[in-house]
Amino acid sequence: MIEGIATIVDGRYSFTSTKGGANSMKDTNKKWAFLFIAANLVLFLIFFAWPAILGVYYSLTEYNGNVATFIGLDNYINLFQDSSFYKALSRTFIYTALGVPLVYVTSLFVSVMLTSKHTKGKNVAKIIFFFPWLVSPIVVGGALEMDVWGGELWFC
Repeated sequence: MIEGIATIVDGRYSFTSTKGGANSMKDTNKKWAFLFIAANLVLFLIFFAWPAILGVYYSLTEYNGNVATFIGLDNYINLFQDSSFYKALSRTFIYTALGVPLVYVTSLFVSVMLTSKHTKGKNVAKIIFFFPWLVSPIVVGGALEMDVWGGELWFC
């Protein structure tokens, strides 16, 4: 015998089993989904939420590295009364409004040019763009060899 609950909602018939079946599979899926979300949630709390809460706490205190003395909104009052804050804020907005779109447009243009079939010299351009990415680990490895392990650099 099939046991369950039959309901009619908005003219639609639905049946929910009270013995395992599809619902137990849904419960298992919910457990796995929660497990995967929990890992991300823990990382979010550790690396974003906790530092943000500490930042708000420290902004309401006079903190010298050892003792945090609560001073309330005095830091914010001083900040909004300082004229250099408004200069820095306006420079930040101008830099963001001009710099971010310029970087995106330039990057898109360069990537289209490097992947286009009709661009001449794209192999040379790829070498020029990726050479710093290649050289950096070599320099770090050489510095480690010289400083940490006391050897001489192979390219000197």
